[in-house]
Amino acid sequence: MNAWNGPIQNQWETVWAGGIPSSKADPYDSVHSAAVFVSTGPSDPNASGGQMLGTFAPQSHPTGEFSVVSEQNDRLVLALSGTSVQYSFNLDTLSYN
Repeated sequence: MNAWNGPIQNQWETVWAGGIPSSKADPYDSVHSAAVFVSTGPSDPNASGGQMLGTFAPQSHPTGEFSVVSEQNDRLVLALSGTSVQYSFNLDTLSYN
């Protein structure tokens, strides 16, 4: 799993790229569905607060894990493990496009 963080809409957003295990009983050996995990916090690193916004997976539920390739114009480019397929995740709308 890897991550990106930065300012989005006057708050600090953190995105962890990875995958959701298909089995809670055996999360390390089960198949993963690629997803990102997003949280927010205040733009001031000394302030408290923040919240987990959720887990976001593409509607196609690809098998594997995501890694962050790059960020440009409030979009993350994500690579799907074991493939050459890339996804674009919009940091403003928290959706894939």
